[in-house]
Amino acid sequence: MTSTVKAKGKDLDEKGVYQQYYDFSEKVKHMTATRTLALNRGEKEKVLTVKVTVDQDAVLLFLHDRLIGSRLRTPATAFIEDAYADSYKRFIGPAIEREVRGELTDTAATKSVKVFGQNLYNLLMQAPSREKWCWASTLPTAPAASWRWSTKTASFWRLR
Repeated sequence: MTSTVKAKGKDLDEKGVYQQYYDFSEKVKHMTATRTLALNRGEKEKVLTVKVTVDQDAVLLFLHDRLIGSRLRTPATAFIEDAYADSYKRFIGPAIEREVRGELTDTAATKSVKVFGQNLYNLLMQAPSREKWCWASTLPTAPAASWRWSTKTASFWRLR
């Protein structure tokens, strides 16, 4: 899997969030869930172009062996070679890319939900705090995040 920065991608990525993925290449079997989700976000924000790269010569050689094999060369052989090369370029290659990307994304989403569930379980199973100060935020990076201060006897809500 490879990713490259789009022509205007660096301008869109002002904070450099996707800088490590501007020229990125890694085998699909070594992709982690966090990288997959980051590449998907970068592509959605129109910063990155992500592609699954396949050794096209190896695939065409495989198709040649399966379809033509060791048969004698006839006038139809060139037609068959053009047909499977064209079908790989227009149909098989894009289908493989869609399937691999979909499988990576599904696996990454499943793993991220599982991690979120484990973190939430651990957070909710903590013993309650009595007579202690507690600051909590729903979304600390959001512009209208809500903050709560509470003790045993008082509560205070503030909207940013």
